[in-house]
Amino acid sequence: MVRVLVPGALPVVPRPRHPESQLRLRPHDADELSHYSSGTCDVEFLFPWGWDELEGIANRGNYDLTQHQTHSGQSLDYFDQAANERYLPHVIEPAAGATRTTLAFLLAAYTEDEVKGEKRTVLRLHHRIAPYKVAVLPLSKKDKLVPVASRSSAMLQRAFMCDYDETQAIGKRYRRQDEIGTPYCVTIDFDTLEDRLGHRSRPRHHGPGPGADRGPRAVSPRQIRLTFGMIVGHDGR
Repeated sequence: MVRVLVPGALPVVPRPRHPESQLRLRPHDADELSHYSSGTCDVEFLFPWGWDELEGIANRGNYDLTQHQTHSGQSLDYFDQAANERYLPHVIEPAAGATRTTLAFLLAAYTEDEVKGEKRTVLRLHHRIAPYKVAVLPLSKKDKLVPVASRSSAMLQRAFMCDYDETQAIGKRYRRQDEIGTPYCVTIDFDTLEDRLGHRSRPRHHGPGPGADRGPRAVSPRQIRLTFGMIVGHDGR
């Protein structure tokens, strides 16, 4: 049974997923099997030290219920009315650890880009697991920009985990968002005060300059989702 279920183990892993090139399935040899298992497969991830287990999937058969039944003296059979038969249910046991899975996501997301001969760190996290979903960045600390940026941040915080940053140059602030894996940034600039297309929205990994998309002055959670294709709930997940 484990051989039937395991080939589907990778496609059914919920998004976000690890890159398929860094995942593989490894069936256990007979001398590796636990006493209760008739078949076990490991989902392995390519860590810096080599392939290692990310999740184990074991066919425990009816071992567990057989033990309970033997020592309790109580029948644990299941009656299948359609087949008109009784049997002890079998158990397929997936076992995965949160710590190792988190480490694998971080390793898969970590990259180093080179811009004009300078290396920069970029954490390309899927938006569902990014600590911050959106960063609001006023172009400068000018009195006219900060209140608008603060209002935009407060509005977005109702739907997303947001970061607000107004210190140092705008390029350095984009770099900081790259390093912590923030998917999207909204920059409030002076055009915000002058026209209806008042803010710049951009996926991270891009510094200020040509290529930013302008959006409505009244930036909203709905617009963020539509603009960037974020299929998330009200809690920002």
